[in-house]
Amino acid sequence: MKKILQCLFLLLIFASAAIAQERTITGTVKSKEDGAPIQGVNVKVQGTQNGVSTGSDGKYSIRIATSAKMIQFSSIGYRTQSETIGGVNVINVNLVADLKDLSEVVVMGYGSAKKLGSQVGSIATVSGKIAEDRPVANAFDALQGRVPGLQVYTSSGEPSAAPSIRLHGVGSLGASSTPLYLLDGIPVSGGTITSLNPNDIENISVLKDASSPSIYGSRAANGVIYVTTKKGSGNKPAEIRVSSNYGVSNLAATDFFTNFMNTKQLTDYWVATGYRTQAQIDATLLQFPGDTQWYKAYYRENAPTYQSDISISGGSGKTTYYISGSYFNQEGLAYRSGFDRVTLRSNLTTQVNNWFKMGLNLFVGSDNRETNPFGANSTNRGLAMLAPPFYTPNDPVTGQRYDFIPGWARYHPEYLADKQPSNSNNIQFNPTAFIELKPFKNLTFKSQAGMDAYDFTTSSAVLPSFLGSLNNGNVSESFSRGYLRTITNTLEYKFNVKNRNHFTALIGQENVDNTERGFSGSATAHTDDRLLLIQAGPLNRNASSNKSEYSFKSFFGRLEYDFDNKYFIDGSVRQDASSRFGIDNREALFWSAGTMWKAKRENFLKDVKWLTDLTVRFSTGTSGNSGIGDYQSQALVGSNQYNGTTGFGISTPGNSQLAWEKQQKTTFGINTTLYDRVRVEVELYRRVTRDMLISVPYPFTSGFSNITSNVGSLLNQGIDVGFNFDVFRNDSKNAIVTPYINLNYNVNKITELFQGKQFWVVPNTGVSW
Repeated sequence: MKKILQCLFLLLIFASAAIAQERTITGTVKSKEDGAPIQGVNVKVQGTQNGVSTGSDGKYSIRIATSAKMIQFSSIGYRTQSETIGGVNVINVNLVADLKDLSEVVVMGYGSAKKLGSQVGSIATVSGKIAEDRPVANAFDALQGRVPGLQVYTSSGEPSAAPSIRLHGVGSLGASSTPLYLLDGIPVSGGTITSLNPNDIENISVLKDASSPSIYGSRAANGVIYVTTKKGSGNKPAEIRVSSNYGVSNLAATDFFTNFMNTKQLTDYWVATGYRTQAQIDATLLQFPGDTQWYKAYYRENAPTYQSDISISGGSGKTTYYISGSYFNQEGLAYRSGFDRVTLRSNLTTQVNNWFKMGLNLFVGSDNRETNPFGANSTNRGLAMLAPPFYTPNDPVTGQRYDFIPGWARYHPEYLADKQPSNSNNIQFNPTAFIELKPFKNLTFKSQAGMDAYDFTTSSAVLPSFLGSLNNGNVSESFSRGYLRTITNTLEYKFNVKNRNHFTALIGQENVDNTERGFSGSATAHTDDRLLLIQAGPLNRNASSNKSEYSFKSFFGRLEYDFDNKYFIDGSVRQDASSRFGIDNREALFWSAGTMWKAKRENFLKDVKWLTDLTVRFSTGTSGNSGIGDYQSQALVGSNQYNGTTGFGISTPGNSQLAWEKQQKTTFGINTTLYDRVRVEVELYRRVTRDMLISVPYPFTSGFSNITSNVGSLLNQGIDVGFNFDVFRNDSKNAIVTPYINLNYNVNKITELFQGKQFWVVPNTGVSW
C-alpha cells in the first residue's frame, strides 16, 4: 500500500510539472473602429503551427507553452497584430482595418468573398476607379483592353447603346453568346448596366475559366461578369464626395473621310476616264460650285458630355451606408442622338448582433435615349460619303441650310432627324436584400432576394410637315415592362484540421423567374405636327400586346480544400431545370473541378528573391446555354382572320425534344511576378459546344420553314497573355505608373453543322456557316 501511495505521489509531481509547462491564454478580438467582435480571426503562437480561430463572439482560448513569447492575430481585411504574452492569461485585442487588404478581396460567386490569389478559378478584376471621374455612359467601358480574351465593342456610336461582350469568341451559332451579368449577386440584363452610374461600382470581376463560373451552371456558358457596388465603411468617418466633369467627343479618326476625292480630283478623274467631258464638268460646276467634306455635315464636332455626382459613405456603430445620386448627359455625334440619365443608390448593411447580419441595396434610375434612325447602310448618314463633293448642304450665297440638298437629292441630316424623332425612356429599379445568420461557429446561412425591373417606352413619328410625306404623318408608341426575380439560399461551413488543412463546403438553392409584357399602337395620316396622338391618325390603326415568361430552378454545391495555403482543389456541381425546354429534357447536371499550386511557397523557392510569385492553375468543367426564346419547345396556336371570322391555327411547330446546349471548357494557366514589379499571366483554353440550339431548315410543305433543334458542334481554343510592370512606384506617396499589354489569340471553328451539310447560308442575312 505504501508503494502504491509513493507511485501516485510521483505521478502527481510529474503531472504538475507537465501542466506547469503549458498554460491557457483567453481573450476577445474586436474591431478598433466600432468595437464589434470579429469572427474567424487566426490566433497563432508566433513561430509555431499552434493556432485557433475566434468564435462568433470574437472570443478565443489557446493552450501555449510557457516558453512562448508572442501571439499573432490575423484576419482578412485587418492588419496583422502581434502581442507580447508576458505573465498575463488574458489578452484582448482591437484590430485595425486594412483598407488595402480589403481592396484585394474578390467576390467569385456564392458564399463568402476570398482573398485575391486564394481562388482556384481564373478571375480578372478591374477596379471601379478606372471609370471614376471619366465622362463615360457605360460601366463596361472600364473593361476595354483590361482583360485578356474579353472583347467589348458597340455596333453604333449611340451614347445609349449597350456594348456587345464576348469572352473567348462566339460560344453558340443559334443561342446567346453573352456572358451572365451579376449585380451584387443578382442576375441582370446588359441594358441594366447601361442604366447604372459607373461611379457607384467598386469593382468588376470577370470569371473566365471552367472552375469559377461553373457553379452558375446553365447561364455561365459564356462566362460571368460580376459587378460589385460600393459599400460604406465603419473604419473611417463619414465622407461626402462631390464631383463634376465635362468633356467633348469627336470622331476618333477622320482619315477615312478625308481620303475621299475633293471636287477637283473627282472632276479631273471623270474627264481623264471619259466618264464626263470637260464641258459637262464646267456646266456642273457652274451650277454646283462647292467643295464639301460630307462627314462634317453628317457628324457633329465637339459633342459635349457632362456628369455630376454626389455620394455620402461611412458608418456608425454596426451599420454602414453608401448613398449616391448622379446626373449624366451626353450628346451623340449624329444629329438627334443623345443620352441623359439620373440615378439614385442606397446601400445599407448592419450587424444586428454577433450572429445576425442584414443588408439592403436600392437602385433607381431614369434615362432618356434619343437615337438617330439612319445607320451605317443609309445614304442619309453612313453612306453619305458617296455624295459628290461639289454638292453642298448649305446655300452658298446666304449660308442657310437646305432642307433638301440640290443635286444630291437627299434631305439635310438635321432636317431629317428633326422631322423623324425617335425617343425612348427607361425606368430601372433594382432592389437587393439579404440576411446572414451564423448560428454556430464557422457556419453561415445566407438568404438573398433581388429583382431586375424596368419600364421602357418608345415613341417615334414622321411629322406631317415632313416634305417627303407632307400631311401624311405617322406615330407609333410602345410600352414594355419586365421583372426578373431571384431568390437564393446558401449554407456555408468552414473548418480546419490541424490548422494546415482548410475546408469550405457550400450548398445552395436558387429560383429565377422572369415576366415581360407590353403593348404597342400606331396610326397614320396625321396632318398637324401639334396633334401626334395615335387617335389623331385616321388610317392604319394597329394595336398589339405580348406576354412572355420563363423560370429556372436550381440546386448546387461546392467543396474547396487547401493544404497549408499551398495546394488548392475545388469542385462544384449544379442541377438546373428550365421552362424553355421539352418536358422530358428540362433538367441538366453541370460540374467542374480545378486545382492550383502556389509554387512560390515551396521551400525550394521561398528564398528566390527575384521570384515574387509563381502560381499554376488547371480546371475543367461543363456549363449550359438556354439563351433562346421562351416557347420554342412548344407548338403554339395563333389567331387569324378568314372570311370575316377569327380562326386559329398552329403558328409554331415546337420541338418536344429540345434540350440544353452544352459546353465543356478546359483551361491551364500560369501567373508569375518578378522582382515584385513585373507580372505575367498566360492561360491556354479549349471550349467545345455541343447540341447547339439552331433553327434548322425544314421542308416548306410542312407549313414551317425551320425548327429549333439541338445539332452541330463548335470549337473555341486559344491563349490569353497579360503583361504589366511598374516602371515607377512610390509606396509612401501612393504613386505608381504601370503600363500593361493584353493579348488574345482565338480560333473559332464549326466542327459539325446539321443534316450532313458542310456549308450553310443563313437565309436573308448573307451570313454563311
